[in-house]
Amino acid sequence: MAIMLASLLSVASSVSTTARADEPASLSQFVPLTPKVLLDTRNGTGTTGTAKVPAKGSITFQVAGQGGVPASGVSAVALNLTEIGTTKFGWFTVFPSDQPVTTSTLTYHPGENATGEDFTPLTSTGKVTIVNNSDSEVHAVVGVRGYFQNAADTHDDSEFYPVPAQYLYDTRPSLTAGSPARTTPLDANSSMTIDVAGRNGIPTTEANAVAVNVVATGQTERGWLAVYPSDQPNPKVATVDYVKGESDSSFTVTQLTSSGKLTVTNTGNSAVHVSITLRGYFKGGTTPGTGYKPVPTKIILDTLAAKTEPLAAGASSPLTLQQKRGSIRT
Repeated sequence: MAIMLASLLSVASSVSTTARADEPASLSQFVPLTPKVLLDTRNGTGTTGTAKVPAKGSITFQVAGQGGVPASGVSAVALNLTEIGTTKFGWFTVFPSDQPVTTSTLTYHPGENATGEDFTPLTSTGKVTIVNNSDSEVHAVVGVRGYFQNAADTHDDSEFYPVPAQYLYDTRPSLTAGSPARTTPLDANSSMTIDVAGRNGIPTTEANAVAVNVVATGQTERGWLAVYPSDQPNPKVATVDYVKGESDSSFTVTQLTSSGKLTVTNTGNSAVHVSITLRGYFKGGTTPGTGYKPVPTKIILDTLAAKTEPLAAGASSPLTLQQKRGSIRT
């Protein structure tokens, strides 16, 4: 399997909260939002009709001023992307409407609905473009989960605190983790609520969002999982789409409210085991966390272009990144 990694953003990746002399004095901070759908070509949300995105075509939609995103002063948005109905292999390329790129953001296959998360820079146009790199027309659904303020406008909003990857919750009997403990899969068309605040190093009261990787496994039919704050209604924005016989995963940033809990809803006709891995959390306050700075999308690893051997099954490859003045370089 060949591998391509694209750099979409720059994060000051050290866990230490001590500022480096070569870092920018001010980086963007995160504002979590209740998930809202910005674009749905199935029902015309965010567009003028209900047509699919044509093969090799594109669609541009408004982000600034929509779904809780301010009309100005935003450097990037946390988007949830879903592809529906393809009959051919393909991928979405997602970018600010005036800064086209060619790198893949979400890959999809026939017979599957694909879901992924992206931190997409936002320019003065306030719009985002999706290109359908496929020989099949497809539906596109985009939700927003939060935004990053421009560095110059940043005040007391949230900064990111990375943690070593660890299980926050897992229903598989051999890997049971989290509270309340569970060793059975989540039933079809049902929900469960899990404790988040105060666990795995997450503050009890100050965290307002968590960065997690969500895995669906053991299912026998197609369906999707939605993850959202327990005191809010189901936004009906997919976090993970799953298919029979696969383990499917997706990264997401999910708002955390005063309840300190998250709800996981399984929309599908099969029970499914759920595994949630914590990658970090966001919180406000005076203690310095990790800043954020969007950078132009760049490929940082491509084994095809480099004409190297594909990564063998079970193998690993080192990837060295150096952070300097808000940009990531190899």
